[in-house]
Amino acid sequence: MAVAGPGQITARAQETGFAAALRSDMAGPSAAEDKEDSLRCLTLAVAYEAGNQSREGQQAVAEVVLNRLAHSAFPKTVCGVVWQGWQRGRGCQFTFVCDGALSRRLSDETISAARAVAMGTLAAGKPRLVAGALNYHANYVSPAWAANLVRVGRIGAHIFYRPLPGGSPEGGLPGGDAQAQAAASDSTGARWAQPDHGMIMRAYARYSRIGQGSAGENREPLAPAPSAPHDAQEPKVFAPWGLALR
Repeated sequence: MAVAGPGQITARAQETGFAAALRSDMAGPSAAEDKEDSLRCLTLAVAYEAGNQSREGQQAVAEVVLNRLAHSAFPKTVCGVVWQGWQRGRGCQFTFVCDGALSRRLSDETISAARAVAMGTLAAGKPRLVAGALNYHANYVSPAWAANLVRVGRIGAHIFYRPLPGGSPEGGLPGGDAQAQAAASDSTGARWAQPDHGMIMRAYARYSRIGQGSAGENREPLAPAPSAPHDAQEPKVFAPWGLALR
C-alpha cells in the first residue's frame, strides 16, 4: 500500500487521521488501561514542555503529539510518540525525556492543569489550534530546519510548523511508514517505537492522586521532590525534535 507524502495530507484528511489514530490507540481488550497510559504520557509531555504556557499554548503542544500519532512517519501510540528516541539517549523528539527534566517534580497545580488539557485534547478528536503541525520551537531560537517547513503560527512562547508540500516531516523515520520499517527491522524498529514504560510509571507515580476522587476531596499532600542542582534549574533550549541534544 502506498503511503502519501506528508505534504499530500490535507487539513481535512489530517483531522480524519487524527481521530482514527486515537481510536486505534484506544482499541483492544485493555482499552481502559491503554487510555490511561495515553493520558499519562500526554499529561507529562504537556506539563514538562509547556507547563508555564497558557491553556491554549499547552493544548497546541498536545495537538502536535496527536498530529504525529496520525502521521505514518511516527509511532502509533501516544506514549510511543512522546518517548520516541529515548533509547539512544540523544535525539529525543521531546527533550524532557532525555535531559533529566523528569527527575524534577512539578507542582500538583501544573500537573492537574496539564492533565485537564490532555483529557480535552484526546476527547476532541481533531486538532483545533495547530492542524497539521508536527514541529515547534521556542521563540528565542532559530533552528535551520524551520526554513524547510511551513509556519502554522505562534502561540505563547512556541512557534509551530507543518511540512512543506511534498516534504518530509522533521523527526520522523525517513521514508514515511514507521510500522513498515519496524516490521522490516524488528530490532531497530521495535526499539524506536516502544516507550520506556518503567520511566513513565516512576515519573507519574509522584502525581498518582491527581485526577482521582472529587475535586473537593481532601488529599494528603505529596512529599516535595529533592532540590535539583543549580545547573539543572537553568533554562534549557526547548527542542521537541532533539535539537538541544545534537
